[in-house]
Amino acid sequence: MYALAVKFPSTDSIDRVAFHDVWKEKTADTDCYVGVAEAQDAVVGYISGYVHTTFHADRPVAWVDEIFVTEEMRNIGIGRGLMAEIARWATKRGCRLVALASRESAEFYHALGYEEDASRYYKRDLLG
Repeated sequence: MYALAVKFPSTDSIDRVAFHDVWKEKTADTDCYVGVAEAQDAVVGYISGYVHTTFHADRPVAWVDEIFVTEEMRNIGIGRGLMAEIARWATKRGCRLVALASRESAEFYHALGYEEDASRYYKRDLLG
């Protein structure tokens, strides 16, 4: 998983030790979801998300914080499968919707039935 996570399109760098700490934390937390896709005995994709409550949805919402599929394994249904799995998990958790922020792949999300709701994603680094 670490080898894929460092390829995730982000301005942040990933420390291997910190990654493993986060991995343990996420996989132990019942409000978090981590799914992996494998092909030919290798991890070729992953998805990470969590459930949280919001006032606007009247019930829990699932948030996809990361989804990544290796370049050579794209456009063959792996991302679609990962999104379907997190949607099933979210449904079992009583979520009203699945949401995410993405600068890329709008066509992919539209094809899955996702609608554009917000046009910007803002972040502020609190550590540096």
